[in-house]
Amino acid sequence: MFENYDNLDEILHPSQIITDPINPTHGKNVPKILINSLSRCVSIHDLKPKYNEKDVCNFIEKYKKRFNRIINHVKGTDKIIFVRHGNIDTVQKNRFIKAIKLINPECDF
Repeated sequence: MFENYDNLDEILHPSQIITDPINPTHGKNVPKILINSLSRCVSIHDLKPKYNEKDVCNFIEKYKKRFNRIINHVKGTDKIIFVRHGNIDTVQKNRFIKAIKLINPECDF
């Protein structure tokens, strides 16, 4: 999950940003974008319907800022509440906790 968070340029490389081949749009012609290097990362509002290479680069920069903001919050001392969508099993929960503790061993779950 976050084991290689220092390798963000590989995770958010333009070759990893694609339109969902199964469901290419969401709602009214809004592209459904996948980040292939992440198993469950979908964007349904960050790119316009007819996007180009520059739009993808801007998308990547936006996601880098978001990611770094999350990492900085995890490294901090303020209380964080993680919200999940759907069910997860114990293995997934423990993997998440382990990943967070790699960033900040002081996190208390």
